[in-house]
Amino acid sequence: MTEVAGDLVDRHGAEALTLALVAKEVGVATPSLYKHVGGLDDLRSRVSAAATIQLSKALAEATVGLAGRDALVALASTYRSYAAEHPGLYPLTQVAPTSEDHQQAASGTMAVVAAALNDYAIDRERRTDAIRMVRAALHGFVDLECRGGFGLPEDPTSSFDLLVDALDEALGRLGRRSGQYPTRSSPSRHCSPTPVGTPADSSSSQSGGACITNSRSQPPPWSAQITWPPPQSLDSLPSTNPDG
Repeated sequence: MTEVAGDLVDRHGAEALTLALVAKEVGVATPSLYKHVGGLDDLRSRVSAAATIQLSKALAEATVGLAGRDALVALASTYRSYAAEHPGLYPLTQVAPTSEDHQQAASGTMAVVAAALNDYAIDRERRTDAIRMVRAALHGFVDLECRGGFGLPEDPTSSFDLLVDALDEALGRLGRRSGQYPTRSSPSRHCSPTPVGTPADSSSSQSGGACITNSRSQPPPWSAQITWPPPQSLDSLPSTNPDG
């Protein structure tokens, strides 16, 4: 049921999701759906939780084994790719949780972002600010992009690269203020959209491919490409409180 609803959301948008549409898709009468869900709000909450888990796993897979700027570039590129590949589901990852499962999923996403930023060594009292800064910047860009907000002919990827450069510099400054993060002299790297499921250490220069070169000491925990719907569990992700 959640899988069907998620597919419909990606095809038609969250606003178009109705129990009647789901029932038609699966070939049953609408009242039959109440054996499986409590109503439309319940179904939307389930789809939101599943989409958030899917995004969490994509981000975790992309950043595993990376640190500092490399982790930030992988995180940002994968975040952008997920929004582009799932235009209906992505907005549901940004709504306030309305169920325990969705709350857990949101906590998992924040934990993955926090882990990706860990090497910046930002003081504990500023970490929430750092996570909010990254989240707001990435969401603002991809939301505009998905809505067709960039009307100029220039490729928005260069603008996205500049945004990630600015985030890297800002995070580095936060770390240096705490006296823990060293001055970096690594060259700028770009982060054009990478299809969700592409390993972060891909050195492919093909259009739409990852541009991050790095090495891992171990393979990612999810070796297969992430599919919809994801497993309804975040047991493998670290636990933290979601961003308010």
